Amino acid sequence: MKPSSFNSKHITDRDIECLIRMNDTVSDWISLTPTKTGQKEKDHYSYLSKEKYLQGDTPGSGQHITKLTGTLNHSAEHFAHCVVDDSNQHYWNEYCSDIQYLGLDHENTYSHVKVYHDLILSRFLPIRDHTCITTMLYDTERRCYMYFIRSILQDKSQHRKPSRRYSDYFTFSCLFMYETGENTCRYSYLMFADVGLKMLVFIHKLIAKDLSKKMHKQFQNMCSINPTRKNHNSSTLETFKERYLATPNAVKTWAPDLLNVDLGTTRSHHSTSFENKK
Repeated sequence: MKPSSFNSKHITDRDIECLIRMNDTVSDWISLTPTKTGQKEKDHYSYLSKEKYLQGDTPGSGQHITKLTGTLNHSAEHFAHCVVDDSNQHYWNEYCSDIQYLGLDHENTYSHVKVYHDLILSRFLPIRDHTCITTMLYDTERRCYMYFIRSILQDKSQHRKPSRRYSDYFTFSCLFMYETGENTCRYSYLMFADVGLKMLVFIHKLIAKDLSKKMHKQFQNMCSINPTRKNHNSSTLETFKERYLATPNAVKTWAPDLLNVDLGTTRSHHSTSFENKK
């Protein structure tokens, strides 16, 4: 993804296909928690991209993309509604001291919610903050709910508190929630976050492995709460269903060329979507 992409104020098909290609491709990931011979399969795993990628205008050598996967004993639809339920925000934003909803937009191809929030990594470091847009979509071919989060370049001074130090923060991520049964689903969470810090590979691996365990537990706890289904992001999901899935046998899918090909050969597709620095 090029820096100019963050001038856009809405999520496009190109954004969606970019992460779908990354998620569907099997050749660009290093397994951090492999299952050994004779070992029981785990319910969650973590991966790191082999390549580094640049995002936004932050200088440096780029960042690896983290991929977290797992299975849950809940339906994908229930999981999707729990993710966007406002009462569950503490599961997603425990490192944030401020989160502000800036409005719901139905005017673009995909309805989305604009949000400002900060990220406190340490009391010794400046607070990272950004304005982002989020949307929830459904891919009928993959039978998958997709929750996208993408930073947008926007003046944040009106939200920043004068007494604190701030630094820019860029993110581009998606939580894929696949239907596998009436009360089961699997998820895949791709997360790119550029917080302006250089991390050695082994540190990034440790963080990804710890985050995989922690986030899986958060998902389990979050799904145990019955969602209200009356909130900002839930309306984007319902709007999308009404717009695209009201017609019988309607099909809406992205990156369709990946559905019937050898995924091991698709790496070249996504390499042009990010500004890749070797």
